Amino acid sequence: DDNVDKMIEYSESLILISPGNLKERLNLASTYIGLQKYKKAKKHLDAISSRYDSYPKLQLLYAKLYFLIDKVDKATKEKIEKAGGTIVEVNEDKGKVDGE
Repeated sequence: DDNVDKMIEYSESLILISPGNLKERLNLASTYIGLQKYKKAKKHLDAISSRYDSYPKLQLLYAKLYFLIDKVDKATKEKIEKAGGTIVEVNEDKGKVDGE
């Protein structure tokens, strides 16, 4: 899509000028995840992480990225909890959520 390509081009240019622009990097990483351009998304997430490791949306996007690339072990409980999420484990033997 032309609009997405222009948005990516604009965002990449803006990040060259202002590499610490958290909002722009998060939006760009999210866009790359949606386009299945996972290496590019991770590059931006890693750049954010070097400055703001505990930022909730960052942790959420990392979890989403690792889930989508089948590295669920990387989408750890710690990262999801840092993002304010909750881990629910399903006991497949009983078909119930653990703790029930």
